[in-house]
Amino acid sequence: MLTNARKHAPGMPVRLQVTANPTLGIDISAGNLLRQGPQLSRSFRLGNGLTGLSERVRRLGGNWRVWTDDGGAFRVEALLPWTRGVEHD
Repeated sequence: MLTNARKHAPGMPVRLQVTANPTLGIDISAGNLLRQGPQLSRSFRLGNGLTGLSERVRRLGGNWRVWTDDGGAFRVEALLPWTRGVEHD
């Protein structure tokens, strides 16, 4: 997500949010305005970076979405299941 923002909107601020709990899972979202302005963000396409992200999220049993919000920010969100890691003594 951050690599995508850096590539398509260099120098622009990025908002990254991560929330997690055992019931709802892990929610990772990123959003940024494109350097050229919000009108360009409405015509995004799935390139290699977003396709790769989609594949990784799905392999982990998650879902994802890409959209532009009402303010013209390009948004990516990945929702991953909560799984227990290996417990150590």
